[in-house]
Amino acid sequence: AHNSFSGNAKTTQATKSMTQTAASVWTFDFCDVLIFPTIAFAKVHVSAESGFPTAIARPSQNCTLVVETSVPVTGTITVEVDSSEPSSRFL
Repeated sequence: AHNSFSGNAKTTQATKSMTQTAASVWTFDFCDVLIFPTIAFAKVHVSAESGFPTAIARPSQNCTLVVETSVPVTGTITVEVDSSEPSSRFL
């Protein structure tokens, strides 16, 4: 189910985090780690220094996912993606 490999192996599930200051656009490129160049499902986790920003994942372009926030955020956004089951939600 949840396979993991060391080295440069690719997988169907991946997680990436990004820390920025006063940003409202966060671009995550999963092309280097995903077997399939399509993101079927994404989960977004926001850790903000202050406030309660709203975050949304835009439909992916190949294996790149853009997350936008309602206000500029200083903090970390973590995205979990799965490319193993393509769906109409993120194509």
